[in-house]
Amino acid sequence: MRFIKYFSAVALLLVVGSCGPLTSERLTDARAMKPTGTAFQNALWKEYLVYANEEIQESDLANAEMFIDKAMMAGKGQTPAATDPSKSTKLAPDKKGELQSAYLRLNAALNGNGTVKAPEKSAEAQAAFDCWVEEQEEGTQPADIARCKQKFVDAIAIVEAAIKAPAPAPAPPAPAPVPAAKAPGPFTVLFDLNKSNVRADQETVLKQASDAISKAKPNVVNVTGHTDTTGSYSHNLKLSEKRTATVAAALKKMGVTTLVATYWVGEDDLAVPTGDNAKEEKNRRAVIVLGK
Repeated sequence: MRFIKYFSAVALLLVVGSCGPLTSERLTDARAMKPTGTAFQNALWKEYLVYANEEIQESDLANAEMFIDKAMMAGKGQTPAATDPSKSTKLAPDKKGELQSAYLRLNAALNGNGTVKAPEKSAEAQAAFDCWVEEQEEGTQPADIARCKQKFVDAIAIVEAAIKAPAPAPAPPAPAPVPAAKAPGPFTVLFDLNKSNVRADQETVLKQASDAISKAKPNVVNVTGHTDTTGSYSHNLKLSEKRTATVAAALKKMGVTTLVATYWVGEDDLAVPTGDNAKEEKNRRAVIVLGK
């Protein structure tokens, strides 16, 4: 019996030793880096190291390597992209919708100056999102899935609040700056039930938006598609994408040459809160917002 136990222990060490030490050594090398990137990149480096260590502790070397790679990129002053759930072949179909919506929310916050206004929380949100995707792909540890998801939700809320927060007023005796003129809009284009074509009565809204863009000359125009709660979650996500594309194409046809950034959130951001399967015209919309 002792011989069998000894033999089993040696065999296990041989299997783990064939790749485990290499991963541990790479983690040690990543920790020894002296990052010189932005505050966001340096924070990403720290966050990914934590998840890499957790995966090594669980003997999940493949995912440990993934987190180490991202940590090293961030440590070199590069910005690794968050995992795109739409490209995952391991996620269950019923889990992709929620993750894709969160992915779009994350990118909107990061691209909306979140990495500057809240660099640490932006890094926390991105790393936690990657952890959420990774744990959901495995689907074997509900507690870990919930932990990573909640960490993302808490962090992204802080980032979004930081983006919306007004800049602090200058201290006296310096004179208060002249406030910049408020950008016109937003402009809301409404849609018929389960439709993505622009109604005739909404052409006026598009014309108002086009005229405002021509006068204000913003650097970017953001268009976000929405739906009400009728239909399935995945159907609504695709429908909101179609509505966004329709509005963006209409603006370009009207002569808008400004960069148009498109987002779609399905039924996740209702203008009028309703229950499930509720027909509400104000929720069937695409919102046009002029950026800076």
